[in-house]
Amino acid sequence: MGLAKASNRQIKGINGKTINPIKKDWSIRLSDALWAHKTAYKTSIGMSPYRIVFRKPCWLPVELEHQTYLVIKKLYMCMDEVGKKRRVHIQELEEIRNNAYENEAIYKKKNESFS
Repeated sequence: MGLAKASNRQIKGINGKTINPIKKDWSIRLSDALWAHKTAYKTSIGMSPYRIVFRKPCWLPVELEHQTYLVIKKLYMCMDEVGKKRRVHIQELEEIRNNAYENEAIYKKKNESFS
């Protein structure tokens, strides 16, 4: 429950900095605030939430066009090779998640010593 409150507080802060003073456009800006929150580096886990989910950093639209070209090139690979690579990617994802949990534990331990 505490993590959700912290995330909501961060999103509210981002939204507060981007909306106009009348504060009538907050719902329009909410998706931008959520995107900023998901793609920002978090010290507590040592990476962005986006990276935990997708195993890679977020790309800008221009970079996506280039990546699309690379993906199309990769599609011509042998299906056995694709299966092997998929298993390796799943293992890498598990390592990234474990690393995030370890970083979170280290972060909490450091903060406890300051309290």
